[in-house]
Amino acid sequence: MNDEGAREAVERLWKEGKRKKSEPIPREPEELSRQELTHSLRAKGLPRERAKRIADEIDHLQDLANWYSEDIDWYDVGEHEARTFLVVPLIEALGWDEKRVRIEWERKDAVLFDGPYSKKSKPLILIESKRLGHGLGDAPDQAVKYAESNLTCDRLVVTDGIRYNLFTKLTPFGGWSFSDYLNICDLTGAHRYNPDVAGAVSFLLKMLPKGAA
Repeated sequence: MNDEGAREAVERLWKEGKRKKSEPIPREPEELSRQELTHSLRAKGLPRERAKRIADEIDHLQDLANWYSEDIDWYDVGEHEARTFLVVPLIEALGWDEKRVRIEWERKDAVLFDGPYSKKSKPLILIESKRLGHGLGDAPDQAVKYAESNLTCDRLVVTDGIRYNLFTKLTPFGGWSFSDYLNICDLTGAHRYNPDVAGAVSFLLKMLPKGAA
């Protein structure tokens, strides 16, 4: 550091500044194999065949994601392709009937409803999809506004097809919490960098249609 004034300021801060206690490094979350994922889902009450179907589909999606990673530039995989080949198959594996799913509905990427869609159907989950490798961040304002105007919509998902951020509604009228995280290619028991955010098993269970367990 060649600037004399800057060097003096740093030395003064070092001598006079208050020390801050170091934050503990978060523990590495538990990594889940396919067998462990299936076992954990069954332990939470999911029938064996349903747990196996979910694990099988995740195996398939991992293979596809690896192909995208190794043979294609991820940024060439657009939002529509990621939603079609990665997001929708996972939704179906979780037990959502096609009649309860609307894609690109009223400018929403995907909406999951309480029953076969009709004008009287109530939205339960809103999914905002991004292109593969896109940063997820918080739930978009437009998605939050829609969910808060529909009291039955209590979950928001932001995903690029590989990573899924689940936000759950804190009150019937709004307020959201980043509660669960799934990475298809890196199944863990909790978020790697935020131990307060639950991982793969919790995410999958919260995304099940009512009565699926």
